[in-house]
Amino acid sequence: MNPYDAIEHLRMEKYAAADPGAARRLLLAPETTAVALLPACKQVIGNFLSWEPESIWRELEHHKIDLPEENRVKLQAALTLHLVPSFYWDGLVFENTVHAFDSEIPNPEALEEAPVTAVAWAVKEAAWVRQWLGDQQLTFESEPCAYTAVVLHREGFLVPPKQLAFAHDCLKRLTKNHTELIEDVEKAWKALDKSKLDSHAFPETPEGVQLARLAMVELHIQDREKTTKADLDALA
Repeated sequence: MNPYDAIEHLRMEKYAAADPGAARRLLLAPETTAVALLPACKQVIGNFLSWEPESIWRELEHHKIDLPEENRVKLQAALTLHLVPSFYWDGLVFENTVHAFDSEIPNPEALEEAPVTAVAWAVKEAAWVRQWLGDQQLTFESEPCAYTAVVLHREGFLVPPKQLAFAHDCLKRLTKNHTELIEDVEKAWKALDKSKLDSHAFPETPEGVQLARLAMVELHIQDREKTTKADLDALA
């Protein structure tokens, strides 16, 4: 066996256990996460990171894949995170990326606040996307911090989920009259077993309500992580 045949044999052996139709199915499913769309797209059309979006869509159509609009905006948001990561400093880009990663079509002409669960997932997924692309992790600047704090405040959070800890100081300025309760919630949340949140009952007390809100976000993140990892395993 010559060296080129040997390399191809190893490549085919690596993907022998993978689902050969997984990439196509993931690209066509509107709920697929951006971090799973990236390797799925790469399997179908090769290295596309420097391509214009229209070139990506045309090449996928050549493979008889008409990418849903939800997945187009996810891929565009993911590529923007790679090329110009203004998600970390521009409030409008931050919001539009959150909507995109939540399988919603962003409206760049209007402010449409996203739910806390979607914001938390987008922050988690953006870091995951940049890791997959080999980019360094970045810190959030003032606009995304302020946006996130307002969303948290309007949904009644006194303590941010861990994914949104960067908004802690901004949120604290909006909840400065609840210092004692915040300390109690932080302490109680730290002591909870996060692997058993789905079976945990929270009392109808100020502290219990806060813990239930944090649990809701954590369970959402766990569910999205589980689904995404299953999709990535199908591509492996």
